Amino acid sequence: ALMGGSGAMRTAGEMYLPKFKSEDVIDYQARLTASWLFNGFKKTVHDMTGRVFDKPIEVSEGPEPLKGWAENIDMQGRDLSVFASDVFKDGLASGVSYIMADAPKREGETTRAQASAAGLRPYLVHLKVEEVLGWKTATYGNVLAFSQFRILEQVTETSADDEFTEETIGQVRVLDRTDTGVNVRIYREEKDAWYLFDEYTTDAQEITVIPYYARRTGFATGEPVLDDLADVNIAHWQSQSDQRNILHFA
Repeated sequence: ALMGGSGAMRTAGEMYLPKFKSEDVIDYQARLTASWLFNGFKKTVHDMTGRVFDKPIEVSEGPEPLKGWAENIDMQGRDLSVFASDVFKDGLASGVSYIMADAPKREGETTRAQASAAGLRPYLVHLKVEEVLGWKTATYGNVLAFSQFRILEQVTETSADDEFTEETIGQVRVLDRTDTGVNVRIYREEKDAWYLFDEYTTDAQEITVIPYYARRTGFATGEPVLDDLADVNIAHWQSQSDQRNILHFA
């Protein structure tokens, strides 16, 4: 909510700005709307990220295709420097963030030349804490790794009723590591019920999700580095609201 600024803090409502005992709903909403956030937490996260990434990342070694891929590492226009900066910033705020190596689904047998021509190449996906629903782990060759990983996703599709309108659809992606590869299941919600929308098996031999730890508390878990600063920033949000409210009545 702090990273979202004043708008997100107002949306959070009574979670961070308690309602007075004798305050009615209309008065509370007026006080909430008049409150604004001096975002010291977000500014600190951005400043610390800027110090780490004051110079762009350079790929000095590795296979030749990787250097070209690094210029659009997520297939959405972000290069490796911008992508890494966003992961670091989110991890600094949340304590942990995740990077997933993914690739488009291929239909049938596809040669390397056909895949290259169609742009069916691997890319990185940034997964935030709130997008990770959970996981299971197992030991493979004496190494602890994910045996299952569940992700909350948002996909955009053109409306069936209007070609100029797009609809956002929520779905859950479940990755299961099996002996033959990683099985992918996609569930979508319809009329308050979840159904299996798609299922297929990839050639990947492991679930390619890597946690980035800012402050590690366990396997794939962490806690915010600046949680004390967040508390102070929330206290300022509440104090500023009280002072504006007192000034209004005075």
